[in-house]
Amino acid sequence: MKLYRSTAVALFLIICFAAAKAQELPVKFLDISKGLSNNSVITIHQDANEFMWFGTYDGLNRYDGYSFKTYRNRIGDSTSIASNSVYCIHNDFKNNIWVGGSKGAGVLNQVTDKFKQLNYLPYNSNKPQPLNDIVHQIKMVSTGTILVASQQKGLVTFDENSFTGKQITLDGANKKKYVYDVSAIQQGDNKTYCWVYVNNEGICRYTIKDKKLKLVFSTPLKANCFAPSVSESLWLGTDEGLFLYDPVKNSLSGNYMPRKINVTNVLPENGLLWIATDGAGVFNLYRDSKIAVPYDKEKGRIVKSNSVWCQYSDTRGNKWLGTLRGGISMISAVPTAF
Repeated sequence: MKLYRSTAVALFLIICFAAAKAQELPVKFLDISKGLSNNSVITIHQDANEFMWFGTYDGLNRYDGYSFKTYRNRIGDSTSIASNSVYCIHNDFKNNIWVGGSKGAGVLNQVTDKFKQLNYLPYNSNKPQPLNDIVHQIKMVSTGTILVASQQKGLVTFDENSFTGKQITLDGANKKKYVYDVSAIQQGDNKTYCWVYVNNEGICRYTIKDKKLKLVFSTPLKANCFAPSVSESLWLGTDEGLFLYDPVKNSLSGNYMPRKINVTNVLPENGLLWIATDGAGVFNLYRDSKIAVPYDKEKGRIVKSNSVWCQYSDTRGNKWLGTLRGGISMISAVPTAF
């Protein structure tokens, strides 16, 4: 009888373990062997047609779930993408694809399959100039306005249906600035303003209606990304770790990472944070926790490179991770069937 019970318990534990393993979220890896143009993926975006877009060091890639289509610069062709190094992607209300990179920004019309390069009006001129600065980020806000974060021209704002932007002056700590480096943009909770990070200055607030950019919290940290938190608070991913900005107290928390780690991207998911790092893989910060922990490797391998540069959650709940030299990981929202 004891032997029978021991055997039954052992069988039950084996079934439970197998069921737990079967509930793991499957991971799909995509790289150059599957048609991706380059294994270093800097940015990810999903458009209104549910195509996935990937920016790499060697072209823009569109993925339909089966195959890739690659856009590269063609010398002498102004209707091609400006640069093969793509740092940011976003779509507007018409599902045009806005692309920024090492040589400025342009807009892909998906009907004609041609690019139009962006221009801007300098703060002191009404004569349009090509926007050929390094572009770190592009964000569309609820009003239809599109904000472009550039390295030298600072913040450039585009009204809906316009491909000529306006350079925004920074009201800095000591004086107004016209040459400054914007690395991150995040829509505010009430959608009338945006958070803007300016390197060597700090956290700034941009009022959409008035087109005013003002420094609100000075810090020497070099930021890579923003992510929303609760009660209008703001996650700040930096070269030194992860910090939480409280706009009510106008204060910055201590580091939520266990040590000095370069945080490249932060993805909130139902109270859980997915934290991408350059060199240390993926971390998770659980609700009410004060220190992030490495992703549990017992759940399976999710990236082929520990240099994780971008993350994205699509409309179906799948998570996409882009790495340097390791291609793309797609973590399915649907567990493996037992």
